[in-house]
Amino acid sequence: MQPEIENLVKTYGWSMDELDKETWLGVFSDNLESYTAYMFGNPVPVSRIPVSADDPLYDTIGHLPPKQQLAAKCDGMIFKRIKVGQSTISNILISVSDTDAATGKDYFRHWEIVNPDHPECIARDLDDKYWYFQEGKHEWEFHKENGEWRVTKFKCVIYRREVRERQDLT
Repeated sequence: MQPEIENLVKTYGWSMDELDKETWLGVFSDNLESYTAYMFGNPVPVSRIPVSADDPLYDTIGHLPPKQQLAAKCDGMIFKRIKVGQSTISNILISVSDTDAATGKDYFRHWEIVNPDHPECIARDLDDKYWYFQEGKHEWEFHKENGEWRVTKFKCVIYRREVRERQDLT
């Protein structure tokens, strides 16, 4: 069971790096309960599924089930903001509580070259000579769905986020 769950965590990272939205979404349960991202020390999430009434997308996607909300938001959060990315996930710890429930946690480091056409990058006057570096931890809850493990709750806590100018290796 644990290798199967660990592979789910690794698939999350690899599919994000390969900008493979469908595989990335496939990691999550159709019965996704929550997906939250926090900056360390701030109790208010920088991103939250299900969306709250103060989210600019609430009127558009607030009526959708959480996994469909995630599908609608992930382009702006990840797949259209990143031009190239690389994730390293380490110290994966899985605890299986019964035959169809488990929890997990890990540490991550993520580098990405930004997409200069993304609104966040335009607002910060960043082009593709810049890249983000962030590190933190993930916390996971897993359940079996149709005989396969899926993520039902996900929490990302970002400890550090930096913007750096890229250096050419030529």
